[in-house]
Amino acid sequence: MRDREYDITLDALADSLEGKLSEAQAAEVRDALAASAEIRADYLWLQGVAHDLEAIGAQVIKGAPEIDVVDAVLRAVDRAAASEKTVHLEERKPARPSFALWGAVALAAAAVVVIMGLVFEFGIFGPSEPSAPVASQGPARPPVPDERVAVIPPDETPGSGRLDDAMEQLERELAETLDTPSKHADRGGFLATAAPVLGNVTQDDVVALRQAAVSDPDAWVRLKRMATLDAATAAEVVSNPEVSPDAIVGAAASLPDEEARQWLVTAVGRMDQQKPYAGLALATTYMAQPAPTAEQPAFALFDGMTESDLRAFLSEMAALQEADPENALLDALRAGALLRLGDTDGALAALASLQGKDLATAYGLDAARSRQLALAAAGMSEESARMLSAVLAGSDQYNMLCDLARDLLQSGQAHEAQGDPDTARQIYEATQRLGEQVTGNAVLSEESLAGIDIQRMAMEGLEALYAGSDLAGEMERLTTSALALVSQINSLGGMLESLDQLFLGGGDSSFWNQLSEQILQFGDLSVFESSP
Repeated sequence: MRDREYDITLDALADSLEGKLSEAQAAEVRDALAASAEIRADYLWLQGVAHDLEAIGAQVIKGAPEIDVVDAVLRAVDRAAASEKTVHLEERKPARPSFALWGAVALAAAAVVVIMGLVFEFGIFGPSEPSAPVASQGPARPPVPDERVAVIPPDETPGSGRLDDAMEQLERELAETLDTPSKHADRGGFLATAAPVLGNVTQDDVVALRQAAVSDPDAWVRLKRMATLDAATAAEVVSNPEVSPDAIVGAAASLPDEEARQWLVTAVGRMDQQKPYAGLALATTYMAQPAPTAEQPAFALFDGMTESDLRAFLSEMAALQEADPENALLDALRAGALLRLGDTDGALAALASLQGKDLATAYGLDAARSRQLALAAAGMSEESARMLSAVLAGSDQYNMLCDLARDLLQSGQAHEAQGDPDTARQIYEATQRLGEQVTGNAVLSEESLAGIDIQRMAMEGLEALYAGSDLAGEMERLTTSALALVSQINSLGGMLESLDQLFLGGGDSSFWNQLSEQILQFGDLSVFESSP
């Protein structure tokens, strides 16, 4: 398969998916993906097949307790080899001898993994020593070529000087590498632009705007306006008895809070199973949405809420935590509301609970799929709604996450000003941990950006707190964290640049459909994963 100067075989793409390439080979594959629509289409197809193989393994595990282990796996492999889905994929790409071998090997490897998992689960054999802990379950990220790793010579500047240098480097890298403010217009900014006729929006229109957004921040504003229903259209969508509950959740975001709350309750009641993202959408209807001003361009999340609204919000949080107890974001939201109510002890207990968890998510993918359904129900074509929702996935969650961090840090600053640095420190450290949890589990670039910005804000609070104290150990820890964050910024910056080049590389309707489907299923950070 030859495209311009690139000679990338399917075997090379398969090795890229499995993370087997050297850094130089992986860089060549990334360049080819950015430049060639044909290579990107093959790469996405291979990812789909790999996910299918992974799903086969999951089905084998699911059925294992009812039958003999070895026979179960062998029969499952036989069924998978002859399944309609596998045949369909083979028909799609008839001349793939190299990948056919790779697929067979991958399937056999999946069977071995299943066998080993079942053997250990049922105790047929046991390891002689405890096995190593499982690594993070978040998606793997490919190495970024020429990544600038932050380094400050250990003996160059002691104590607070090293911390100052690290924080300056962090601020510089944020501004130069990510430049997040250009992507995040406030709601008033994009609502001031003219609303499009939804039925006239084409997939090509969306792609062209996403391409323009590489160099023109105003294109992000137009994309967000294109994806935002006016209140009258949203009301028509939610009142349509044929519309799904998920589409109602997406459309309710454009309704006044009280009306949105009523429809969200209806949508949640109609869902076959609990969906925490809908519960979070319901909870946020209690939050005021003041328009930013010149004096206060960025507001904190709980500004303008009455005591009754705060208590209603906490009630919704309690229900959400029953449905999703391991999501640290819900602890942070509860802590923010409790701090506004003056319940410092309750807030610190919520933040302590947050510290011990691994995951923090604002359900960006669920919200993006909900928006897609709402736009389609409002008259936009399916492919346009899918593409638009994919390129904006996570953008609303970015704003919410950063506003929450500001609220928490403002409370910390208030305690610091009142002579309570210990409470301030606990709030700052928990906020930093929240940022780590958001970034560490992100599948969307917007979520990862939010996590990085949250960490940076919390580190600034801790730096100011340590400035007048003699806490050498704490300053060293914060310095290390700041330098690690610089490396994360460089890595994410490389991913974002690759995404930009992917869109600039062009493609036909089929490719854009595949890409948008992949983003809405797995996130935009999955597009260049080293493994599915």
